[in-house]
Amino acid sequence: MEVVVAKSAGFCFGVKRAVDAVYEQLETGKTIHTYGPIVHNEEVVKALEERGVKVIGDEEELRGMERGTIIIRAHGVPRKTYELIHERGLECIDATCPFVSHIHRLINGDSAKGRHIIIIGNEQHPEVIGIKGWSSGPVSVIETKEQAEQFLTKKNEKLFIVSQTTFNYKKFQDLVEIFRKKGYDIIVANTICNATEERQKEAVELAARADVMIVIGGTHSSNTRKLYESLKTIHTGEVIEGTVIDVKPDEAILNIGYKSDGILTRNEYTNEPNVDLTAILNPGDKMEVKVLKVNDGEGQVLLTYKRLAADRGNKRIEEAYNNREVLTAKVSQVLDGGLSVVVDEVRIFIPASLVSDVYEKDLNKYAGQDIEFVISEYNPKRRRYIGDRKQLIVAKKAEMQKELFAKISAGDVIEGTVKNVTDFGAFIDLGGVDGLLHISEMSWGRVENPKKVFKVGETLKVLIKDIDGTKVALSLKFDDSNPWKNASTKYAVGNEVTGKVARMTDFGAFVELEPGIDALLHVSQIAKEHIEKPSDVLSVGQEVTAKVVDFNEEGKKISLSIKALLVPDTAKEAAPVETAEDDSDVVSVDIDAVIAKQEAEDAE
Repeated sequence: MEVVVAKSAGFCFGVKRAVDAVYEQLETGKTIHTYGPIVHNEEVVKALEERGVKVIGDEEELRGMERGTIIIRAHGVPRKTYELIHERGLECIDATCPFVSHIHRLINGDSAKGRHIIIIGNEQHPEVIGIKGWSSGPVSVIETKEQAEQFLTKKNEKLFIVSQTTFNYKKFQDLVEIFRKKGYDIIVANTICNATEERQKEAVELAARADVMIVIGGTHSSNTRKLYESLKTIHTGEVIEGTVIDVKPDEAILNIGYKSDGILTRNEYTNEPNVDLTAILNPGDKMEVKVLKVNDGEGQVLLTYKRLAADRGNKRIEEAYNNREVLTAKVSQVLDGGLSVVVDEVRIFIPASLVSDVYEKDLNKYAGQDIEFVISEYNPKRRRYIGDRKQLIVAKKAEMQKELFAKISAGDVIEGTVKNVTDFGAFIDLGGVDGLLHISEMSWGRVENPKKVFKVGETLKVLIKDIDGTKVALSLKFDDSNPWKNASTKYAVGNEVTGKVARMTDFGAFVELEPGIDALLHVSQIAKEHIEKPSDVLSVGQEVTAKVVDFNEEGKKISLSIKALLVPDTAKEAAPVETAEDDSDVVSVDIDAVIAKQEAEDAE
């Protein structure tokens, strides 16, 4: 068996230099610490730990150290980390890769000259974090075309662009070109190390002529992972499994076991707008995705999750359509003509006419709500999926209506909710049936404007006055609150009473003794002297005291007289007369007819 070892096998120059520095310091017998794992190789790190090398995870641990030697790994660290090491009086062995140190010097110098630093790379990578820490002015990290295109700063601001040493060269060129087209004054330093690219090329060449290819390295090493990925082939439309390695609000990076990582954008993850992927995905999550494009022109693999989910969702929607299954989904969009919901990444449209059984002027109240519906139209070829909520509401109301009419009858008191208020009354939802509470049944007294008395959503206990088919007439005139119940005693002839002038006519004033009971004070009974019309001496709302001179319980009519209080003897001898022109103490008038006539005139 022939074993071929790649010429580029082993650590790259920068990493080898850092690892060698650790072993050299171990020979001195000192207490050695590395700032972060010296290399992304678990076996090497473990072997060094067994020899007493400790890993410092962050600056907080560094502050707690009293003595020892700190070795800076090849990725480098921010300037403030060096300052902290010296502040603590610790010995520092700087094993930063010379290529990275060169970037530090460039950044330090040009940021001091006032240039805005642009780093092309991954913002979470330790190398990029270290590079950022050498800028004394504004610094931005750009990794994608979208970020480069969205970058904005003052037109006269000068830029200095560098790259993470392991970044893709072509992608770096493309991003730089975007900045050039924006017209900025830029200086570009190509700081990319080609060691990774050379290893990948050699791995592919060896794999082509070998029966078995073995990649030796740490599973967390980016270089090792890229070597392994360069040996795998994938095809457009293929369903593969990937592992999330980085997440941003608008995209996720997946390790798909290929030479390039997979890019899953927000638009290819879900149909729901403005979703923050960091709230849904986490590094380490495994998920199935479909390959949308093997090479997007920048060497990256474009992935889609929503299209894979939609393929599976189509089957789900078809079953729901055939079985008349009731589905539940959140309203993702309110459109001009209806609502949009998403079920298993299949977008379903519910027309405005099928949202409810009544006209809905404003559908925005449904935004973000979970609603139930059925699929009324299923056409996958045209990607046409129509939902219907109306028929569920109609069916539910019919069932509730049937149940309600089976248990209610005229005379019952039932609880309901105010659904709508008009000038002539209020519609009360009794639970599947809307009953009408007419303005004339809202109170024993007068109600001028129902909208000032009732509010939509208010709960009421109402009396069922009448049921005619599916029409229900309601009332709030409960018998136990009828003011005429004890009126014969309270308003007996001869009693002195007090009330407020409610309205006036030429022949007299109507005095409200209490809500639901109005009495007539004839013009001839207002004063001893002759009065042409009541408004000459009285005003609406004025409180008056008078004597009851006539009480008709059957006709619900009461006549009053102020004059009888002023001239008692005359009042005792007074008798009812037929016309308003007669100056008798008591006048008989059809109060209901007068009120009805006045209301008709007001309405005109």
